[in-house]
Amino acid sequence: MAEGRGIEDIVIVSAFGRGNWMAAAVAAQGLKVTLVDVSEALGRWAPEDWEGPLGFFMSEKLTPSQLARMNEEDDYESVDEGFTLWLKSGPLDLKGHLSNHWLKTNPALATAQSYLTEFDGFNFEDFKRWAEKIESMGFAGSWLIHLAHHLGARVFTDNAQAFKQGRPLPLFAPWALRRVTRKGAQRSLDWVESQGVRVHRSAQLMDIRLEGKLFQGLEIKSPSLSGVVLADQLLWMLTSEESLHVSEPLGALLFPKGPIQYEWSWIRFRVAMELGEYLHTLPPKLVMVEELYLPWTHSNLLVVDRTVNLQDVDVWMRVPNHLRFQRAYLDNCLEQILKTLADRIPHSNPKKVEMPQEYHYAQGELGPSRHGLYSPEALEKLRPLKLKNALYDGPEFWPALDWTSRFVAQQKAMQALLQRVEQLKSAQGGPHDRALHPS
Repeated sequence: MAEGRGIEDIVIVSAFGRGNWMAAAVAAQGLKVTLVDVSEALGRWAPEDWEGPLGFFMSEKLTPSQLARMNEEDDYESVDEGFTLWLKSGPLDLKGHLSNHWLKTNPALATAQSYLTEFDGFNFEDFKRWAEKIESMGFAGSWLIHLAHHLGARVFTDNAQAFKQGRPLPLFAPWALRRVTRKGAQRSLDWVESQGVRVHRSAQLMDIRLEGKLFQGLEIKSPSLSGVVLADQLLWMLTSEESLHVSEPLGALLFPKGPIQYEWSWIRFRVAMELGEYLHTLPPKLVMVEELYLPWTHSNLLVVDRTVNLQDVDVWMRVPNHLRFQRAYLDNCLEQILKTLADRIPHSNPKKVEMPQEYHYAQGELGPSRHGLYSPEALEKLRPLKLKNALYDGPEFWPALDWTSRFVAQQKAMQALLQRVEQLKSAQGGPHDRALHPS
């Protein structure tokens, strides 16, 4: 930490870029902010695994500063067709040349468009009215609404109950595939620093200082600091499992009832296919569904991303979390993927390029899944330590796992933090007089 800053207003513990926008946005309010990044302590993940299967919906809900945060990291490739769903009956794109035709000829799609575009403005009565309408339509008429909730969900439910959980993906917004790299992650942290935030990269969490129910400071070890960051507020952006993985003592302290575990996890396979006229017609990102009425897991629902290598695609599949390290099971999943791709794309001759990280590393090395879904019962058991000046944010608290949903959640968290800081400064009647004491 630089000399003279004294105590920080807020310290944010983050990984995989979760807290980058929040740190910059709070610093823009004139507050002193430190971001502690612990990504490297959370397993041997490839950049594609950091990003996950959902892509980036450029929703109107995003603010200019949130778009700036995304633009300062890595390039992204727009999907001209928008959200593209490949059913057994054929492809369905929501922003391509045929999208207006689909909407005019399929009332269920038009209804889904109204629901998804109006969702952020709903009040309680709107939700109640829509719930009744969705129930009356039946699954055959409302499946796209359920899929919008199910794809980005942090909670796993049956297909026909998905609309009751979380926030739907804005499927009718422009959609992009992000090309995430390690250099891009560092550029994003550079951008955060340019906004006036102190950033500690490649950090290890050593200890936390509490005084009763008050957070006092965080002891870290990083290339830029071995010592204690004192702060008035703490924003903790790791899941309970991740907290235990990076520091068992800190995780046990902050989650005294223990961590909650995912029920399902997204995992990524890389597959090569022979170039041909069919492969060239694929959009850079699409979702394949075999049977709408069967569970949207395993090979029945696959998210396919084109890579920078024209012949390779990343294929995301949802599997039971407790099976993701079983090699025989993953081999079987690969066979399902290869068969599905061969059936859908003539003359593609798909072959394995790379198995999921879970195939190569033990659970202790890799840690918790990067993108998982909880059971409703597990989330009810989440009991983080209540501190008067600490907030928790992250996958366990977001309404869904996509970028828009996490930004929506972070806007609320930021307002709560700013109110707390203002209340503290009003109570103190002036600037802080504590100094940072290195350990």
